[in-house]
Amino acid sequence: ASWDRQRVIAPVLSMLAKITADATGSESVYHLTWRLLDALDSPDLGDAVDDALIRAWELKLLHVAGSTPQFAACVRCGATDRITSFSARDGGVICADDETALDRPISKDVYETAGYLLQTALAEISEGSTGGAATIAKVRDIVTRPMLTDSFGLAPDVASPSR
Repeated sequence: ASWDRQRVIAPVLSMLAKITADATGSESVYHLTWRLLDALDSPDLGDAVDDALIRAWELKLLHVAGSTPQFAACVRCGATDRITSFSARDGGVICADDETALDRPISKDVYETAGYLLQTALAEISEGSTGGAATIAKVRDIVTRPMLTDSFGLAPDVASPSR
């Protein structure tokens, strides 16, 4: 692999090493990471696709760990409209009626993109539209970084690495 490819995956593997350091190997995590490496094995993906693949891997990793983020309805009351925030602690989107000062504002394009990344195969993401670099960065800042920090006890600079 090229130096650029190694630079993209190095922070992900570092985070993975910290998550699995005290646990026995997980076959699901192994296969998920293998699919990420396979999807990233193209030198011409571009930064936006690289970042989308990494965010998708993180969302899928949370799912494998039993902390699947919820994007379809408010995790506090089940409402599907007026979604305004995200709670890493509660693991999903929050409606305007239930939001608190601790919740992070989230726009519809960010939670829809996060839902797409969670539900879509990595190989398909590597071939398609990613939602844009700014939206993917917000998925990292609002969803994956806080959830990985809460779920795995990682420091914020280790969880959901950016290049």
